Amino acid sequence: MRTDWNLARTLAKRARRRGARGMALVTVLSLLTATAGVTYLCLSSSMTALDRTTERIETSRLESTAASAADLLAANVWNGFVAANGGTAGNLNEFRTYLAAQTNLFGTPIPDAGAPFDARAALRLPTGSDGAPRLGGLAIAQLTVRRIDSATRTDLEIEATAQTGATADAGARTVRQVVSIAGDPFDGFAYGLLSNNVNCIFCHARFDNAERFYNTDPTKHGTFDRIRVGTLESMLVRVGSAESQIAGTLYVRGKVTDKTGNLLPDLHGSSVTGNDFDTVGKLLQDSNGDMAQVELYAGSATPFQHLYMDYPLDESQQVDGPLPASFPPPVPDLDGDKLVDADEFAEVAGSATGSLSAGVIFGVDKAASYSGSALPTTSNLASVSGTTDKRLILRGTDANPLQIEGMVAVDGDVVIEGVIKGDGVLLASGNVYVLGNLTYADGVDANGARTFGRATDGTKNALAVAAGGNILIGNYLTDANGAMVTGNGSGKFNFTMSELMLFNRTEWSRTQAQLPNKYGVLKDNPLYDPTYKPRYYVHGNNDPVLVFNKTGTKTTKDHYFSVPNKTWMGKEHLGDYDTKYMSSYAVGSPTYNAAAIVTLGPKGNWISESTLSNFCGQVDAAHDGGPLVIDSLLYTNNSAFALVRDDSVYGGQMTLNGALVAADTGVLVPGNGTLGLQLNYDARLASKLNLTDITGPTTMTRSLLLPVVGHP
Repeated sequence: MRTDWNLARTLAKRARRRGARGMALVTVLSLLTATAGVTYLCLSSSMTALDRTTERIETSRLESTAASAADLLAANVWNGFVAANGGTAGNLNEFRTYLAAQTNLFGTPIPDAGAPFDARAALRLPTGSDGAPRLGGLAIAQLTVRRIDSATRTDLEIEATAQTGATADAGARTVRQVVSIAGDPFDGFAYGLLSNNVNCIFCHARFDNAERFYNTDPTKHGTFDRIRVGTLESMLVRVGSAESQIAGTLYVRGKVTDKTGNLLPDLHGSSVTGNDFDTVGKLLQDSNGDMAQVELYAGSATPFQHLYMDYPLDESQQVDGPLPASFPPPVPDLDGDKLVDADEFAEVAGSATGSLSAGVIFGVDKAASYSGSALPTTSNLASVSGTTDKRLILRGTDANPLQIEGMVAVDGDVVIEGVIKGDGVLLASGNVYVLGNLTYADGVDANGARTFGRATDGTKNALAVAAGGNILIGNYLTDANGAMVTGNGSGKFNFTMSELMLFNRTEWSRTQAQLPNKYGVLKDNPLYDPTYKPRYYVHGNNDPVLVFNKTGTKTTKDHYFSVPNKTWMGKEHLGDYDTKYMSSYAVGSPTYNAAAIVTLGPKGNWISESTLSNFCGQVDAAHDGGPLVIDSLLYTNNSAFALVRDDSVYGGQMTLNGALVAADTGVLVPGNGTLGLQLNYDARLASKLNLTDITGPTTMTRSLLLPVVGHP
């Protein structure tokens, strides 16, 4: 870290430029005495200014030296941590462990929110006769550090005093510096769709810019930015039948395969196409506003390509902007167990100062259950201010929309549907169930066109929904005939279960030292991590972990792992609980107990699955036709499921105006073979959630440096 001496140099230059003030000789004798008096006053004024300049230079020198001492201590702390961590910048928990260790730089633990600690010995500087360390010829009379932890960072508050000497009348100045140690900010909200593994969502989908999609002004054609779609681990494409289009750039890290696992070099000829844009990323439109379609060839390592394959992890090589490496939880996982704990939620809830009002707000106590069979029609809560520990059922109508402003944190599950107004964030520690439409109370212009994101009164409508659990859209609970899915490994089966077992396969694979090849022979697994703690999904509380991980019964297996490709090959997914391909790990088994278990069902069964399904039916019955519409950014570091069938009142179609950013996405919106999903990216929402990855490498940044008022 550098010390800023600019002020001192500037003042010194000004002092050197000061010249003598010449005076004309006056011949009138009577004026001689007066002239001498004026000369004295001018000389006195010049000397006073010089003294002030000298004082300012000395003050600047003291403050700069104190700041240098604070910088040096911060650098020593950081370098000591990196050295203790084997030469790498570890994660936030590792940094905190370092500060709490007896063997750290200070030789004694530095507790969170403890008293300021004398850290002068940590400077490792020579000392003067007064015993104080000396830097730049000045004594460092004081150097203290105080540690303050928050949910996503650790601050070190450093106070340093530089002094000219040991006597009581020696000049001294004190500065306060705060350095923050934190992980990288999450850049994923620059994407309309971002997930670890992408498959069914790319069947009959369009990805567009919401501002362009809802624009009615022809003079704005060609002014709209491309959007971004990304996948961090793999992408599966049903070549020839995907029929999807991206108005922007697709970023792929990992492998692109067809439905049987064969590697694809790029996507040209796959029926996943793009829309063209210019050299600065503006979407090209003709006079009618239509966009040109282009094939997706693998682009070069230069900006503004349509497709990037194997997009690098190294940020310095990410030529077209950042693509994250993981999905940080919206409630920081301080203990690393991949679940939301009460103390972790409390860290986030403390900063929730928003409000939720109007509409229907129905709260259910933690110790209670919802006793009705239909959706509530009246509120039992007038509003929510900041945070609540009740499970919530939320409903809004055109006449009485839910009103949200700022961030509202719910310690539990949220069930929501209807119309919403305002500019806010809804954060749930548990699951979020979007029963049907969730739309803004937007206005219309003179031509009857929707004024997207703006109400009739001109106010902004913008919503971000974040879940510490899962996000489930529509009736994920039933099969194609409307029967309830069991989730226990026998009985009724649906798309949710098929995707769930694929997600679990990915997690399970990381825990296996060997995996079967196409002959069933176990081979060393390149994905194996002996320290990895898997996160498995189960359908309902106490259901077993189901994994699509068996090879079948044929000599040449039709489901197996390819070591060269690092992917599973053959059978794409399961259509039922087939024990030839599926493993079941019951509650209490070693596989179950060694994992973090995330259930799609309501926590503690506070509302039954059959009641949730009835809720969806009630909402569907009130739908007037057309696609299911959601206006929101949806985020979770777990799974997001959407199930909108062809034979539903939505005709197998969904419009999402916002973004879908989730570690695992299971989206089935087939659209009766035409357009299923229309996802319109709303760039306004990119700054709604400010997340930091505390599990990745940390960095140290200075967040404050100022003189301490009232100190010498």
